[in-house]
This record gives sequence, C-alpha cells and structure tokens, in this order.
Amino acid sequence: MKSPITGKEMTLRTESREFAFRKERFDIMYHYYECEDSGEKFEDETLTSINLTQVHNKYRESHNLPFIHEIKEIRKKYGLSAAKMSEILGFGVNTYRNYEDGEVPGESNGKLIQMASNPSEFKRLIELSSLDEEEKERILKKVSTHLDNLSLSICDQGLFKLCHEKPDIFNGYRRLNIEKVFALATWFAATVKPWKTQLNKLLFYTDFINFQLHGYSVTGLQYKAIQRGPVPEFYETIYELAENEEYIRKEYKSLKSGHEGEVIHAVKDYKTMINLFTEEEVSTIKKVNSKYGKLKVSEIVDLSHNEKAWLHNISAEDKISYDYSFSLTGIE
Repeated sequence: MKSPITGKEMTLRTESREFAFRKERFDIMYHYYECEDSGEKFEDETLTSINLTQVHNKYRESHNLPFIHEIKEIRKKYGLSAAKMSEILGFGVNTYRNYEDGEVPGESNGKLIQMASNPSEFKRLIELSSLDEEEKERILKKVSTHLDNLSLSICDQGLFKLCHEKPDIFNGYRRLNIEKVFALATWFAATVKPWKTQLNKLLFYTDFINFQLHGYSVTGLQYKAIQRGPVPEFYETIYELAENEEYIRKEYKSLKSGHEGEVIHAVKDYKTMINLFTEEEVSTIKKVNSKYGKLKVSEIVDLSHNEKAWLHNISAEDKISYDYSFSLTGIE
C-alpha cells in the first residue's frame, strides 16, 4: 500500500494492541502500514477486516457465542434460507443473514442459534414458531431426515474429543471438520504425493496461513510441537481413519537413512471435494501447494523449525496457539 502522504510504498507492521468491543477490552495482534517518512499509520480494507475479526473472535469465545461458519453450517444442514431461519427463531427478517455476514449476535440470540444446531431442540423451536401448520410439517420432515453419518461415525472411532472441542485459539476458532481434513489431505496427496512428515507440515501451514489472512483455520485441527516440527494432534489416528474411509492410501518406502517412511497417495478425486472449501480457503491451499509442495522433507522440516510456533513450544511439546500465525517466517 502506498502512503497517501508521500506516495511511497509503506511497511506492513504488527504490534500488540488493546481494542474495545461492547464495553470489554481485548488484546489482539494489530496490523497496520507505516509511512516511514511521516510515521503515520494506515489500514486498508483487508487489514481492518483482520483486526476486527480478531476482536470479534475473542468476544465470541469469551461469551460462548457461535462463530460465523457455525451459523452458516447450522442453516445449511437443514436446507433453509437465512430468512426462514430468522422467522423460526423469532429474529428480524434479515438478522440471520447479518450474522452469517459477520455481525456478532447478542447472548440471547446466540443461545437460540446454538440450540438450533441440535435437531431435537430445533424441532421444538419450529413447533413454537409462528409458521403455519403446513409449513411447520414440511420443515419438520426435512429436519427429521437430517443425518450426519460421516461426522458421527468418525468421531465415534477415536476423535470424539477433538470433534466436540469448542472454537478457541488452539483450533483457529473453528470446530474440527473432519471431512475437510480428509479432503485437504487428499488434495495434497494427489498433487504432492508427500511423505507423512511433509503432509503434517502442509496441513500446518495451510491452517496457520489462512488464520493469518482471514482469522480462521481451514480445518479446525489443533497442532502441537514435536521434534520433527508442528504436527496435528492425533495425526496418526486421523490418517488411519482417512485410509479406512478410502480417501488416502499409505505406502511404506525405504528412506536413504535405511529407515522406512510412509508416502501418502490419493484414493478419491480431490476435485470432487473442492466445494467443501470457501474461495478464500482454496486460495490459501493453492498458495501453500505452490510455495511448499515442491520442498523436500528435510527442507520443510527445517523451515518449520525456524517458526516461533515450534521454537516456543518444543521444550514441553505443547499445543500451538494460532496467535503464532502472525509470526510465520515461511510466508512472504
């Protein structure tokens, strides 16, 4: 961005700063451009969005309010319009759409939306709504036939705790979406054919770069620091389940060291799953694929070892906060 004062390119900087929202104060990593000659600070639309998203995320977490992607997913799983959701929940006609567009709900409306995520609770809300009886019956039939077999079966097979973690700074303010994890692993398996160690790093950079750019992770995965760099929590279980569900296939190969490693191959066509991701997420995935996909195992491991996300957490093998996305060195 060019300085409106001098016309010269400005320097992008970040600093810890406190912001107020609804009479509360939150610390965020504030992004701004600085004019070197005048010392003036400026934001463009993108930086303003990043800064506000951080504040809103912290407020939502503090008050246990639903996040944007949850609000959208609740409506989509019932196949209803935003206007119809507003009507069922007793909101103003455009209120639900505004929440999907980023407006932060108050606590009472937030609780109603969270209740709606449970089909049995949502049925009760429909029955209590002002809809006519014929429309109630039509929507109740749609809700009663709703099933999410993939998520339930996978969670029951070993990831129940991860699937039900509330959005926070350790999962990038997104509940784990195991279908997106499998689709992303398949995407990299098809385009990179990575070793398992590489795939761990590709997932890490995808989630953390997307958080840096947009305030949310792609998958909702949590990461921890181990000797070989940042890795998803329970990654062995995740890859085993992805193989069982026939998304990927693992092939054991000999390394130059004489040890065996696992190369990940795609079984499903990742292109059929791209619609699981937003345009922003697809852009991030392509960026990571282009920048990191051609690196050797040793190169991407070395790169991850230069990240504060790993350096500050390796001694205790701690979980990695997504706040470290703002200190990534592996991205331009």
